[in-house]
Amino acid sequence: GPNAVRCVYLAKGSLEGFTLTGGATDSLNLENENNRGGGVYVPAATYAPLVLDCLITNCASVRGGGLHAGTAKRCVFVDNYAQNNSSALRGSYAHHCLLARNRTGGNTAGSAAGYGWAFSCTLADNEGRAGDSMSFYNCILTEPSIGGRHFDCCLSGGTVPPVTNDACFADAPLFANAAAGDYRLASGSPCVDRANLAYLDNRFGTDLDGALRMQNARIDLGA
Repeated sequence: GPNAVRCVYLAKGSLEGFTLTGGATDSLNLENENNRGGGVYVPAATYAPLVLDCLITNCASVRGGGLHAGTAKRCVFVDNYAQNNSSALRGSYAHHCLLARNRTGGNTAGSAAGYGWAFSCTLADNEGRAGDSMSFYNCILTEPSIGGRHFDCCLSGGTVPPVTNDACFADAPLFANAAAGDYRLASGSPCVDRANLAYLDNRFGTDLDGALRMQNARIDLGA
């Protein structure tokens, strides 16, 4: 409602190593900052503000329940809600992030991520769709993606009129223990050593677990 308070308004700078929970925006379906970014709001079309190594959970908004705009790296978005779309993030760049179990309140047309770009991310067990009008690179998606661009991705949830499907496949990703919230890749996963190095922001950087992305000169799909 009108007294809701989001966690962070981030017009510049960076936010590193925080847990953000319980943030929310107004619930009126208007196209303005008062109904976007329950966890973190970055002004529209602004990507320099950085959200790094953060857990964003149990935040709610009309659009972009967890994050609106900005750039997220090695962040976890879990159990966030959007009554319209983009329950985890909207209009953002995301690198090495996990988006899991985000909610749309039963809205099958809702999505976990929308209108942005995701690199080496895992989107799993989200209500509705994994993505809406997103570009995915080296990602794992277990729910459908609609109107998206997909490059070197595991699309086990399928796609609905995709704009691009380039070097993608639809095999089950084989997580270590998804039921327990462990979305690391199990031995024998088809996503191991499958990433396209051209889409890495830093091939010698670290993944969501803090391990080196590059292992035996190869890199896995997902976070």
